[in-house]
Formats: sequence, C-alpha cells, structure tokens
Amino acid sequence: MLYIFDLDHTTIDSSHRSHTLEGGALNLDAWRENSTPEKIALDRLLPLGEQWRDISPEFTGQIAIITARVMGAADLQYLDDNGLHYDFIYSRKEGDNTPDYALKRIALYDLAWDMGVSMKWLQNFAWFYDDNLDVLKMGSNLGINMVNSTLYNQKASK
Repeated sequence: MLYIFDLDHTTIDSSHRSHTLEGGALNLDAWRENSTPEKIALDRLLPLGEQWRDISPEFTGQIAIITARVMGAADLQYLDDNGLHYDFIYSRKEGDNTPDYALKRIALYDLAWDMGVSMKWLQNFAWFYDDNLDVLKMGSNLGINMVNSTLYNQKASK
C-alpha cells in the first residue's frame, strides 16, 4: 500500500499564508513572501494530516508527498515536528510555474521510477489525496485511486 499526500489544504491548513488573485488563482508571489519559517510554524494539521501523523509509527507501507509547494528547510522541519513521516517527496523547484496537475503528473511517473514499480502497480496499490480538482482529474485519468481531500476533511471534522 502506498499513500500519496498533497500538503496545502489537504493535510495542512496554510490558508493564513495564501492569497488568491482575481479569478481564484493562487498568488504565487504572495505565497513565496509568506513562506517564512515563522509563518510556516503557524500552519495547522487538518484531520487528514492528524490521521497521517497517527498511522506513521506503525504503518508498514510507504508514504509519498507530492506537493506544488516549493519545499525549504522550514517546511521539512514542520513535517518532522508534526510527525509527518514520508519515504518519498516531490515538490516544485524554485521559479517553476508549471500548473499543479502537470507538475504532479510528472511526479507520479518519477515516483513509480524511484520505487521500481510500474504505473499499473500505482493504479492498484496507491491512494492519492489532493484538493485540486485538476489534479484529481489528472490522477483519475491515469487510473490512480484519487481522494478529494476537501470532502474527506469535511466529513472527518464532523
């Protein structure tokens, strides 16, 4: 079994750091400005993040992170401080403005390669949690088991 987690708005509430542009797109410049260690430390776990933390110690499968976030030292420290253990991590490179769905599609193929498995294996044994509708559609089109984390977190918080 392989669990694949997105971070923002899936396992971590970082909404205090995000701003949207007219039309709803994420303001990447504002996001980068708000990605300071002090502000990252104020992020909170969502219900799915709490479940990830709670299963990590005894989980015998593997866990991957595929995020459109540019990961820095403070991000990695946050994961460690909150017990969010992982075996693989894929993130946006600084300056890369590739749409999330395309970035994560590449990451899925990289993950299969790094694990030494086929995409067919991922289709059968991976569960990918994400909040982005374009990413959910992309993963479903690849045959990956996709879970809408927004709906999941809403149900789990009731």
